[in-house]
Amino acid sequence: MKKFITVFALFMSYSVNATEQEPIIEPELQAYVQAPANWQTETINLPFEFAPDIPLQGTEELIFSPQMYELGQEKFFSYSFAWLVKPEAGNDKISLQEIKSYLYQYYDGLFKAVVTEKDDEEEETTEVQPVIDSQLSIDMTLSSQGKWQYAGTINWLEPFVSLEPQTLRFKALVNMCANNTEQRWYFVVSPQPSTHGIWAELDQIAIKPC
Repeated sequence: MKKFITVFALFMSYSVNATEQEPIIEPELQAYVQAPANWQTETINLPFEFAPDIPLQGTEELIFSPQMYELGQEKFFSYSFAWLVKPEAGNDKISLQEIKSYLYQYYDGLFKAVVTEKDDEEEETTEVQPVIDSQLSIDMTLSSQGKWQYAGTINWLEPFVSLEPQTLRFKALVNMCANNTEQRWYFVVSPQPSTHGIWAELDQIAIKPC
């Protein structure tokens, strides 16, 4: 099994019994103060093994809803994540076009890694399996929705559960830490419309100042 698939194995094992979990905030988390009750957290080192061309160093921190992988549930595929990026000396804030490109590589790499792992775990067959395209497209623009500075949509084939077309909506912001020692990009994501209550829950996930 490829090393980076261990992350996705954790995702999937969590989805089986997420409703039984106690509230968890891992002590090493730096981006968030707290998560909603029964939401799960995870930390991943950058650069991403499933998206190695993203030239970022640092960590990713994620907070998943209890129904993250429960197809048909209100909180399906709803989560928050942060990229804590260590910029090189003199670097300015990552631009809108750069972060949009990184998001494309991130979700495309995630799709390919999950689909490849599923293919590897299938029963042996003599048939050649067709290559599945992620059908990924990302739109991201400036926004003024409360604290959020950006908003957009991610269209793709959802790879974990359904392999069906999915539109994810997201909001994002960036915090520049003192003396440009770190950039923190925050994202909240859900397929639900902007009027759904899940967005209030995502907005209430407390961001830790740096």
